[in-house]
Amino acid sequence: MMAKAAATTATPQPLRICMLAGNPLLYDGRVLRHAETLARAGHAVTLIGVLGPNDPPAEGAVLPGVPNLRVVRIDRRRAGLRPRLRWLTSALRRRLAALGTSLWGLRWPLPQLWVAPIAVELLVAALDSQADVFHANDLDTLVPAAWAAWLRSARFTYDAHELYADERPSLSPLERSARAHVEGTLIAGAAACFTVNALLADELSRRYGIAMPIVLHNVPRSVPRPPRASVTAFSVARPLRLLLHGSWVGLDQPGVDSALAALAQVPYAVLTLRGGVRDPAGLAARIAQHGLTGRVTVKPRLPGAEALVAAAIAEEHDVGLSVHLPDCESRRLATSSKIFEYLMAGLYVIAADQRGNRHILSELAEHEPVGLLFSPDDAASLADVLRQIAADPELLQRRQHAARRLAESVLCWERESERLLHCYRRLSEAGSPSIHHSARAQSSK
Repeated sequence: MMAKAAATTATPQPLRICMLAGNPLLYDGRVLRHAETLARAGHAVTLIGVLGPNDPPAEGAVLPGVPNLRVVRIDRRRAGLRPRLRWLTSALRRRLAALGTSLWGLRWPLPQLWVAPIAVELLVAALDSQADVFHANDLDTLVPAAWAAWLRSARFTYDAHELYADERPSLSPLERSARAHVEGTLIAGAAACFTVNALLADELSRRYGIAMPIVLHNVPRSVPRPPRASVTAFSVARPLRLLLHGSWVGLDQPGVDSALAALAQVPYAVLTLRGGVRDPAGLAARIAQHGLTGRVTVKPRLPGAEALVAAAIAEEHDVGLSVHLPDCESRRLATSSKIFEYLMAGLYVIAADQRGNRHILSELAEHEPVGLLFSPDDAASLADVLRQIAADPELLQRRQHAARRLAESVLCWERESERLLHCYRRLSEAGSPSIHHSARAQSSK
């Protein structure tokens, strides 16, 4: 009893946390959830994002009204001569740094800082925060977080959203080598590592010889959903309503064109595409070419996973599509965050068959089946799956109820956030000693 009383009275001190992200923040649900959760837990959080060269002006406030949270956005847009010159020099130094890091294994600060064009600006802003812990999101923020921690005798944590040494198929061997070298050099010094699923955790541990990263699934908060009405047979009058959402949903996103071709084979289905489109005219032309005019609706993206879930509920969609192609190792291992958002909205999931998607749907099937897989980039395979689920509306409704139950009980941020908070409680209890990490070790050689 005395031990229990002592444990309850020992309150860890709040930390000053500087969280770095290489994007404008507004649509990065994972980063925003983490920052808000830590701030509401009492930590003083500085959230730093970046307006990139091609980004539009900031579209709104980031997490307004959250206590203990300060938001900073670095403006790197190419407006005027000086910003354009700065952008050109940062692109050049990234090329030189990648070459030097890959060919000669340079381990000095500048080559590491130059691998990511935004690293220098992020380092300056991070040092201004005077944080106890620097929280890096993605590889382009790992370097400034690690060096800020070294310069302040503080600590840093790393959240690897993807496998950055193989993030996309267009990466050159030089870029892959430089990314792997920088990530592998610095990740071992992190006070904690996070990632989005067990497959990526295993791969990071194997590649870099680190302890198993903490898995924080990219799940939304709970969003209220009214009970579903009874389902009738699908027809042109009551079509099967499909949703495909993402940051970008145009033809330049692999898998979208196959989804349109599959829809053309299922006349009693309609599709909503929600997200950014870089070539609206090209997308409209392709929709017309497939004979889908009036059956495909394009809507703008929304800020944050919870807004997407709420819209999917309000629009009464039946099925959520995830069509990403497994065209590189990162995408083969990753689990689409769309899956978790669709489940929270009470949608049945149809996902491209790749390891990350297969892994999570198989795990969930041990509770209740909530989704099906189709052959990636195969319109006929996707059309067959759509016909299969539309053939039994009552079974589809049971699967939708199961999706919602699992989201509420297993895959919601209210539960998932405990792992993040527990990690930062441990960091707070440990104080803020000078941490020995690879950057410090290399600088002394």
